Amino acid sequence: MARYFANPRAQEDVRLTVPSPDAGGPPLSLTPDDALAALYGPAPEPEPTAAIWRAAVLAAATDTGATGGHRLLLVWLMLPRLSPTAYRICRRLRADRADIEAEMALTLLAELRTADPAAPPPAEQLLKAARGNAWRLARTGLKETASAFLENLGDDSRLTPYEEPEPPARHNGTEVEISRPDGPAGLRTPLRFTFPADHLGREALRRLAGGSAAPENRHPRQAPRPASVITASARRTGRHW
Repeated sequence: MARYFANPRAQEDVRLTVPSPDAGGPPLSLTPDDALAALYGPAPEPEPTAAIWRAAVLAAATDTGATGGHRLLLVWLMLPRLSPTAYRICRRLRADRADIEAEMALTLLAELRTADPAAPPPAEQLLKAARGNAWRLARTGLKETASAFLENLGDDSRLTPYEEPEPPARHNGTEVEISRPDGPAGLRTPLRFTFPADHLGREALRRLAGGSAAPENRHPRQAPRPASVITASARRTGRHW
């Protein structure tokens, strides 16, 4: 903002018209540097200072230009009065100076946007609103603690819990696999059957394998055996599969 008003063209485009301190005298046209020197000079006079503040607030409230030069001028003129408050806020609450000053400037612009151009608020009211919002912003920031732990959590392999693979499911029963016979005719792929570990399952296995089933264990409390795999060859007979 200071660089903007250091431009000689801005000094000429953004001027303040202030009533003359002499009765009946012509109004004064002040450049931004002239207004700043009159407000914060070695011995500022109360009446000219109050007139400059009124002219600056009125020009900012009625500024409808695209660049908003008079609105920027008001913020620029008020920054020296807001700097002590920004310093105290940053020292007591460890807030960021750029954030505090930005909040003050935004508050001033928001107050001007809602102000009545015919009766703009006095400069002291705008300063009070800017200071209050800056203190609230800093106190709100105290409740928040910036930390990069959660952002780096996913990138740290040491913090990733190890998950053991689940063991393969065990089935109680018998699996029969019929392999493909040699030759161009016959099965095109192996076949696999699963039978429950009971009397019906063993009987089906006996008929399929062409043999006899193992004798049935009639103990009522014996736990069922885990699944097993029996491989049988499929041989061709007089008929094709």
